[in-house]
Amino acid sequence: MKAFSFFDRMTRDHTINRFAQNGIAPERIILLSWDPSPKHLQSYNLVDIGLDTFPFNGAATTCEALWMGVPVITLEGAAYHSRAGISLLSNAGLADFIAKTYDEYIQIAVNAANDIKKLQSLRQRLRDMMAHSPLTDAKRFTANLEKCYRKMWENWCESQI
Repeated sequence: MKAFSFFDRMTRDHTINRFAQNGIAPERIILLSWDPSPKHLQSYNLVDIGLDTFPFNGAATTCEALWMGVPVITLEGAAYHSRAGISLLSNAGLADFIAKTYDEYIQIAVNAANDIKKLQSLRQRLRDMMAHSPLTDAKRFTANLEKCYRKMWENWCESQI
């Protein structure tokens, strides 16, 4: 886990104790504090699978993970803040990493963790998948945004008649 608050020793200890209460040994836990420099991307080399938070999905962190070759599993929610993962993963070609229930979220994670060959293959291809996805197609995004602005303007003009 990586968070700015892990600079604080009490926060780290509390987090490790919470994991221990659930049977997870401290030596299995890596807690990193936030590094604002571009080198923070190197920490993704320590990650096999990203587990998106819920009910508040990641956005920039999810994109960073995908760009660095780390597949992310997300849980579909009903509100905007719990649907960012759906949009990002769908557009990156990872719809099979979107869960509709808590149980499915866990099952996707377990299945992915147990298929090392698939994970290795995905990790090698993921940056290219991102590079060729709508997520990084600025030209198409801008053209679609312009169409939306034009439609809004047309709708406003029609309402003035």
